[in-house]
Amino acid sequence: MKKIVLFKRLLQPLLIVGVLAVFTSAFYMFSLNLEATQKEAAHETQKLEHVLTMAKNLVIERVYSSMELLKQKSNLLGPPTIHGETLLNTESVPNLQFGNESQANRTYLIDAVTNIGNGTATLFVRKNDAFVRI
Repeated sequence: MKKIVLFKRLLQPLLIVGVLAVFTSAFYMFSLNLEATQKEAAHETQKLEHVLTMAKNLVIERVYSSMELLKQKSNLLGPPTIHGETLLNTESVPNLQFGNESQANRTYLIDAVTNIGNGTATLFVRKNDAFVRI
């Protein structure tokens, strides 16, 4: 009987305090670990954001320089005009010309730009409310 009273009066409160200390320590360590992980994730996100911004700026710069090159090469042929209509894969489309040269089904101008700019390009002509790839 004395053992039960001793357990209830002395050991039970110590056991409860010990269990609470363990849970409190575990929660504290978890909170510290969570905070460190969040800080590391935020830092990695900032680094990735910086890399993506640089990549975006490089791609935009490449697009602008390729567009400028296309303008220069097309101006050597002459001013752009729409001169009548032409057949393109059995469809009648406006005839885009640079100077006197029709661009329908001709790829050398675009190929010259994409070979230098190492990308892809296409000329389009407006037909009503749509744009048709020529």
